Amino acid sequence: MDSDILKILLFVAALAIQAIAYVARLRKAKDNQNADTESDQGGQFDWDAILAEANTEADPNANDGDVAKTWLSADHDDVGVAPIDPKQQLEEQLQALIDTAEERARIARLDRATQPPARVLDDYVIGPAHAQLTALRALDRERPRRPAASADASADFIDGLDQDALFEGQVEQAIRRGQQLRTHLAFVSDTLDTFIQQRHIPELRQALGDADELARACYQPLFDFARVNQLELTSAEPIAVLTPFQLSTWTGFLPTGLAPLFLPSQFFDDIRWWPALAHEIGHDFLAATRFAEPRLRAELGLVSEDAGRPLLQVAPNGVTVHEVMRLFSVWFEEIFCDAIGTLMLGPAYGYTMVALFAQPGAPEHTVTVATDSYGMRYDHHPPRALRVALCAHLLELCDEHEAAEELRELWARQHGAQETLWVPTSRGDLGLPLPLMIEIGSDLLTSLYRDGKEGLDGHALADIPGLDYGPHAAAEARRAAEHLRAGRAPQRQQARSVIAGAVLAWHTEPERGPQYLALARQAIIGATEHKQDAYSQDLPAAPTAHPIGHSRDAFVLHTLLAPPPGLRHAQPRRRGFVARRSWP
Repeated sequence: MDSDILKILLFVAALAIQAIAYVARLRKAKDNQNADTESDQGGQFDWDAILAEANTEADPNANDGDVAKTWLSADHDDVGVAPIDPKQQLEEQLQALIDTAEERARIARLDRATQPPARVLDDYVIGPAHAQLTALRALDRERPRRPAASADASADFIDGLDQDALFEGQVEQAIRRGQQLRTHLAFVSDTLDTFIQQRHIPELRQALGDADELARACYQPLFDFARVNQLELTSAEPIAVLTPFQLSTWTGFLPTGLAPLFLPSQFFDDIRWWPALAHEIGHDFLAATRFAEPRLRAELGLVSEDAGRPLLQVAPNGVTVHEVMRLFSVWFEEIFCDAIGTLMLGPAYGYTMVALFAQPGAPEHTVTVATDSYGMRYDHHPPRALRVALCAHLLELCDEHEAAEELRELWARQHGAQETLWVPTSRGDLGLPLPLMIEIGSDLLTSLYRDGKEGLDGHALADIPGLDYGPHAAAEARRAAEHLRAGRAPQRQQARSVIAGAVLAWHTEPERGPQYLALARQAIIGATEHKQDAYSQDLPAAPTAHPIGHSRDAFVLHTLLAPPPGLRHAQPRRRGFVARRSWP
């Protein structure tokens, strides 16, 4: 648990430094741009430079312990101040937490872009804090009263001491629970304030609005499918946040209905990153749909990820099929999410995989199974060569044969012929035939795509309306690409088709990538055709001077908070409070 808390503190420190520096430099970067360049390329900003400069502001001599001490000592009383009653102190802290959260929620409710965090503040911060405060105040009424004096005064005195001791023990236990809950609710409140404040920065607000719109377009068919088929799904609202991390999803917020998506600094300047949002939506869907993952694994003959991660045991006569299938048990979630990305965006997803996964200078890395830092457990990401090959296979199942063949040729052109997959085992590296591993993975994908699965209420992925990349989706993507090549923003098209078309256009003319991304973002519209981005209304005044404040993370939501009204129970996650899945 200590390591989890340290990760939380380091994440918050990095995020706060990045955002504070962002506010100071973003407008300056925009002012320095040439107006024509801004028009052609959508007003890009040097996100990497902003993050790099922000990181240099941290004390280079500070270690993790110093960072933790700084944060852990933030609420300590000043030296020389007389201690107050712990119960009274907790009541004051809870009341201050409620007042802060209510002010944040009041501001957030005024703006469509921040209404989802406002709802979570109401349901998961203000409500539980009020309940805890009421319970603490009720303790005073429950204090045992001394009976009237009797003939055996000594016995009455002893009984009174016993009752007092029992009651004080109950009070101490209630205070400990209340202090823990208050700390966790403060994490939730401050993290939600991060989401809110990022949307009060005009330039960042526009970018996050476009990312939110794409994420919603990707999640909508899955959400509708779960609702119609009465699957227990807890997520309903993707929300993007700029961070100094890789693109990833954050499952700690599952009980609240929010699906936070961590965006890297280069996301808004590179069209190749946008299709990966569909992959992250797959992670959230699998985590938020109760019983789906274990049932899918059982139907495919796979064990749990944790059971599969230890190194393969190689017998004197070789490795068994059961041992090989343990590898696919480790990789199942990533393979499933790649399938979601491919079905959402078609060939565009495959082209971005090749662009971001290729390692022509070290092709051996793309056919080597990765392990953890100790070399004792397999990483949950499959080798990149295998992922690209499985994407090509799924494209063929969607009748995109030309794109599938082109994908294989693009990969082979940069990496040469690859015949062996290298797997670290208990007896050293083991070479397995790559075509055989592709065949096993392709069989798993074909079954997911075509065969009904109990984990999906008897349906196959191809049965989910709006998910499969069929002829209509392909035509929409090609039409969007034609508009973009002509220098026009596509009109009245879903965000998925716009991004898929932008990647198709970039694939044929990479040098025009920034222009295509700018036009695509103009096409991702909200209520009217004249709206330039998903959130372009006038902003209410921000409630605080700091854009992010001292945000303490809400990774602990998963075990402490009850499901929100109208949503069902969340499936416990095997990866704990800090569960985060990155795409590459």
